[in-house]
Amino acid sequence: MIKVFVLVIIILPGLLMACGQTPETATVETASLSPSTATETAEPASTTPPDLPSTSYEEMGAALWNKLPETLPDGYSKSQLDAGTASVTYQGQGKWTYSVQGSVRQIHNLPYRDYEKTPDYWVRNYSQSVITYELLLEANYYEKTGTFTIPGIKKSVEKTSTETIDETFIQARKLKINWLAGSTTGYGFSVEGSVKNIGILPLENVLFVVDGYDGLGEHVGTENITLSPAIIKVGESCKFVLSSTGFYLHGSDPKEGKVTLGRFTYRFLMASGQRIDVEEPD
Repeated sequence: MIKVFVLVIIILPGLLMACGQTPETATVETASLSPSTATETAEPASTTPPDLPSTSYEEMGAALWNKLPETLPDGYSKSQLDAGTASVTYQGQGKWTYSVQGSVRQIHNLPYRDYEKTPDYWVRNYSQSVITYELLLEANYYEKTGTFTIPGIKKSVEKTSTETIDETFIQARKLKINWLAGSTTGYGFSVEGSVKNIGILPLENVLFVVDGYDGLGEHVGTENITLSPAIIKVGESCKFVLSSTGFYLHGSDPKEGKVTLGRFTYRFLMASGQRIDVEEPD
């Protein structure tokens, strides 16, 4: 019995000591939000007035058109621009941009051209070369200083065309008589002369045909020769002599020195029989 009591006494103080200890208290940290950080602070309303133009777009467009000089950079002129295409934009701080479009038409006369429009129908064509292109003028205007600057003019969309001014018929094959004369001995006649090719084509194997008439007006014969050289180039001349003998020219009296040819007619033909136009001497 004594042993059991002692054990109880030993254990009991330990239990009393354990029960007498105070447990630790857990500490919980909390964060508090102040009203200033709970919501964003609203920025104060701006008091700067908006930068608006003091002049309407229509009025400024008309004013800037009037400010354009008649003579423009790069050799252009105001008359080449179209006021109806102008536009203005306000950039702020009193600055405006201005643009206007236009077109240029340059004309150059071309050398005339001869060509066969239809078979054996030749024309002389007078034409001109037409160059057109678009223009774009851009400028800046500063209201504060009244400065109007034109940096330059842009050129684009260039086109070239040919326009006919006039077209007239021409004689492609034509001769001019430099001189022409007829003579007789009483028993024949001769015709001699010189011609020049004033057409636009060389003439080949030209036939000279003469009808002779005596002093009484009677037809005494038809003669012809082929001119030489065989090809008469444009601008070249040639001489010729046609002689016809072996018959008596009625109405002429060789003894009295009154031998005359009467008259003669002539024509120039191509080898095909086509008649060549002739211009009489000046």
